[in-house]
Amino acid sequence: MLRTLLVTLVVLTSSSTAAYTQATDTTANGNRSVSVFFEAAIGTRLNRQPNPGVVDASWYASWELGPSFNRGDRAWVVAVVGAVDEDGARWGIRPRYRKWLGGTVAAVDFGAGMLLGGSTNYAEQHYPGFTGLVGISYGDWLGMNLELQTVSTTTTAPETYLPSQGIWVPGARSRSTDWAWLVSAKMNGVGATVLSAAECVLILFAVASLSGSW
Repeated sequence: MLRTLLVTLVVLTSSSTAAYTQATDTTANGNRSVSVFFEAAIGTRLNRQPNPGVVDASWYASWELGPSFNRGDRAWVVAVVGAVDEDGARWGIRPRYRKWLGGTVAAVDFGAGMLLGGSTNYAEQHYPGFTGLVGISYGDWLGMNLELQTVSTTTTAPETYLPSQGIWVPGARSRSTDWAWLVSAKMNGVGATVLSAAECVLILFAVASLSGSW
């Protein structure tokens, strides 16, 4: 599973990079255009997991890809977002609004969408969930995001052995909502290609450490 995930990420990164370099500003009408939005981010979680026994992710990597409808100093993006960390992976759809400040270099982003699927190593997740984002950027090479992800999870406590009866009793199941606050550095466009390469190397080492073999 982890090997397949890694291969998928490499293919998606290569495809999205090609799409960006070939399709940016595919149509234009005055100050209106349609382009391909591609963003890569790498960051960490600010708060702890709510479920006992769940490993806290010290890092996570994410990608967003979709059309951007540009109107002067504003843009509306409908992007597919995917993310991986030490605990699992998830994906969804997140529309966002971008406003350029002082020209077309610095920009602020606001996004809100739905997490539609994913998996985790230590807890059962229930979708759909929510994903929201506030970000700032300067050109294609500098930027930061503050992100909120909420997913309902169910964890099962370890089995308990009863010596008097000689049986194992299943652990209790508990349900809660994971409110994950994430902060990340990001790059857009060509810069995202560079960051994606670094993310793939990080995921490669993570997969190797978890699986122990290829």
